[in-house]
Amino acid sequence: MVLRLLQGVGHAALYVALTSVVVDLAPPEQRASEVSRLSLFLYGGLGIGPPLAEWLLPRLGFDATWLTAAGLLLAALLAALVVAETGSPAAVDHAPHPRPRTGGPLIPDGVLVPGLMVLFPAVGYAAVVGFATLYAESLGMGDAAGLLYAVFAATVLAVRLVAGRLADRFGNLAVATPGLGMSVAGLLALAFVPTPSGATAGVVLFGAGFALIFPALLTIS
Repeated sequence: MVLRLLQGVGHAALYVALTSVVVDLAPPEQRASEVSRLSLFLYGGLGIGPPLAEWLLPRLGFDATWLTAAGLLLAALLAALVVAETGSPAAVDHAPHPRPRTGGPLIPDGVLVPGLMVLFPAVGYAAVVGFATLYAESLGMGDAAGLLYAVFAATVLAVRLVAGRLADRFGNLAVATPGLGMSVAGLLALAFVPTPSGATAGVVLFGAGFALIFPALLTIS
């Protein structure tokens, strides 16, 4: 549990830092698009990691599976050594599109409502990621149970390809609001249509909605 907690802290710090780098470097009119492209790598890892682990585990055991994951993280650490710093005062002054230096409360007034709009879908995201396979098994999907998670990951990746461009073109809230509606519809389908087709439709709807929400809300200034 302690190691899992440390992993969560590291993941949170990394994602915040990388998102900040992208926002620093992207033109203001393309920030949602660039954040969306960054997230493709995140969800690509979430889509590739579980099948890779499922393949390694019966062949090489838990130790080799953990070591493989650690090796990938070491590669990321080495990559971080060559990423240019954009957050220092000097770097901000010379950034292509510098953000103003601001102080103030931990959660500024303009961040609270968009933050809650991100928080609540994230709860649904955690539920889908954590329980999709178990839910599929309870529906009798058998060997295809893992496909439910794969469908979710593939949907997020596909929609994220266009989500950022939509937010940049039509506005953040114009994209995030229907995304919230789709997310609600997906979770309702998972709750009230307990069949393989209902579960598949549910993760597709939720995945599409979730993919629309994050790039839009993360770039609201």
